[in-house]
Amino acid sequence: MEIRHARPEDAKRICDLAASIKIDYSDPQKTGFLVYTLDEDGYERRMRSDLFYVADNGRGIDGFLMCYDDDRLEHMVSGGILGHEDGIIGFVSRQERPYVFGDQIGVAPEKTASGIGSAMMRELFRDMRARQIPKMYVAILDAPSRNMASIDFCTRLGFIPLARVTNSDGKVWGIYRKDLSRSVTG
Repeated sequence: MEIRHARPEDAKRICDLAASIKIDYSDPQKTGFLVYTLDEDGYERRMRSDLFYVADNGRGIDGFLMCYDDDRLEHMVSGGILGHEDGIIGFVSRQERPYVFGDQIGVAPEKTASGIGSAMMRELFRDMRARQIPKMYVAILDAPSRNMASIDFCTRLGFIPLARVTNSDGKVWGIYRKDLSRSVTG
């Protein structure tokens, strides 16, 4: 398994993987889920971030991690690429810079216990340290469905809860932060 930066040719496989883990509110998944997905063009546009990773097994994509540094996040918001997460973005954009915002992580359902998510996060943390970016923020759905698998995953990685915010669509999100300057591992 190779953890590498996403490339434009990965967009279709990422799109298909994301669709396979999008939440069905009538039957929430036990392995974590995505609240929204993008089309191929949407994922490809977000690959302009150098903090977008894939787990490539040589035959396909088993996972992806889509993150942005604060400058890229600001550019995406001002360019209209990212705007549906108004409460989340409002909170995160007021934090001290530099930071990374984790937008989506997805792992193929049959691979959720394989360590792929942790491996992608370790690669991100290495890149953050190399760029001297000490903090990362993520938002995890809290209501109408609580994404306990993602909360447990982030908590194991050392993220701490900071706040709850509500987007204009009424969904409530927990905001979590990881401070690498205080982390011995991860």
